[in-house]
Amino acid sequence: PPLYFWSLWAWVQLVGEGEFAARVLSALYGVATVAVVYRLGCFLADRPTGLLAALLTAVARFHIWWSQELRMYVLAGLLGVLSLYCFLRWLRLNRSGCDVPASVRYAMLALYVLASLGALYTIFLMAAVILVENIIVFSALLWPRGYRARLLLSGWVVAQCAILAGLVAWLMFSWGRMSTWSVSEPMGLPLFVRLYATLLTTGISTHIERYTWGVLPPFAILGLGGALVLGQWLRRRREDADSPCEALTLVLVTTVSAAAIYLSTLPRSLFYTPRVEARYFLPFAPAFWLLLAWSIVLIGRRWKVAGWAAGAMIVGLWCVYLPGHYTGRYLRDELQSMVR
Repeated sequence: PPLYFWSLWAWVQLVGEGEFAARVLSALYGVATVAVVYRLGCFLADRPTGLLAALLTAVARFHIWWSQELRMYVLAGLLGVLSLYCFLRWLRLNRSGCDVPASVRYAMLALYVLASLGALYTIFLMAAVILVENIIVFSALLWPRGYRARLLLSGWVVAQCAILAGLVAWLMFSWGRMSTWSVSEPMGLPLFVRLYATLLTTGISTHIERYTWGVLPPFAILGLGGALVLGQWLRRRREDADSPCEALTLVLVTTVSAAAIYLSTLPRSLFYTPRVEARYFLPFAPAFWLLLAWSIVLIGRRWKVAGWAAGAMIVGLWCVYLPGHYTGRYLRDELQSMVR
């Protein structure tokens, strides 16, 4: 899809076609992603969660890596997080008892449509995020505390039709120009899961067997945080009524997207079949970092010292991995060729 390349064309008209100038656009998208992650963390939980999630995103080796490349994946991540932010805000505005002007709901829904369509116009894999949002809306219609079902359903159907219409416009133009070929190579599911977990926690895609020690602590913290969220829901605290639904959205983004990547790389006879590449996971990584930050803050509320220790350990691990990204880096001929 063309959105990144359209934006890159406009950018180089302003700043020129040098390697550094062209790559700055990706860096700006990466910085903007940190800002939206902060806003989403504040909305889902509180300011400490937003700040920690933004910090984890800002120093994540995986995010910095692709914020330096002339590729579309960091833009997809930005628009994916923006889609989630607008979606979850709109969803909360449709809860029973939420009295806001209709214009506010319509405006948030329109922003959601634009962000979601932009994500699909950047990379088709972002359909996984749209699928998760549809699952959550269906679940919300069955939620015992209740949403305004008719209002929720009518607005959602209109939004999905608008996204589909915009996507069809591009598919009608590009369908006959899409070639069918495959460079996929079989990858076992255990290795696939291990690669995904290593990228999310270390940002490293080679010799992943060496980094098991760095993968386990973040997932242990995530598991404990998930147990605390579940405990809050079981106690049915009114102020935490939204937590399971919204946390579930982030969990599904990290899991359903992985399934979509795995399925899209299986050999088939339709369209391009790629091999599994690290870059395909990047747009969905911020959801994991948000969950991790949320878990650390929840642990800190229950056990203050443990929360500070967990936060310091994760930030420390992120900072340990980061210098390795810069070791031996230099201006490669491929970057000059890509600019041309």
